[in-house]
Amino acid sequence: IESDQTKINHANSKFENLKNENEECLKSKDEEIYNLKLEIIKEKQIVVHVQFRQKMELMKKENEILILNTILTQERRILLKKEEEVDKLRKLSLEGSIAIPVLESPPTRP
Repeated sequence: IESDQTKINHANSKFENLKNENEECLKSKDEEIYNLKLEIIKEKQIVVHVQFRQKMELMKKENEILILNTILTQERRILLKKEEEVDKLRKLSLEGSIAIPVLESPPTRP
């Protein structure tokens, strides 16, 4: 009977050890899952931040394009007015025989 009791105690001890190992393994896996979830959250935050920065940069560039287009339009209007003035002066010089030097056209922008 003592031999049986020893075997039972030994089996119970093994069972407790296995149970403890299993609990430690589960705890470790739970910690790993928690850490992975934190990593995913951090990565998502980084992605959101990068997308926000890209959107802001895009908006800034669109605004710069708008400003440059406005400046270009104004410069074209000024150039057209100057060309009209030159044409009027040429007509006047032809009608009145006044010698006015011919101006070269300004270089075009790329």
